[in-house]
Amino acid sequence: MCPVNPDIITSSKLNVKPSLKTIEPHALKALIAEDLKYHPGSMISEIKSCLKDAGKKDIQKAIYLLVNEGILCPEGGRTYRKYFLAKTKRK
Repeated sequence: MCPVNPDIITSSKLNVKPSLKTIEPHALKALIAEDLKYHPGSMISEIKSCLKDAGKKDIQKAIYLLVNEGILCPEGGRTYRKYFLAKTKRK
């Protein structure tokens, strides 16, 4: 992978601002884990309300990957499923 020279981006005069719409998947997963650290037991809709600019499908995909990796633990049925960090899951 070729690194991008920041001077080229600065001199291009593009009016592009960073947002959660273009966030890398690993960064989105880190934001979700950080959100659940402070708000354990959140549903996808509640996580989405904290990360307003990110797409719902992107958030769902990241959460499902985190569950598969063992970082998050789901609790509840399909409709009202809540997510916890794996080490803080309630029993």
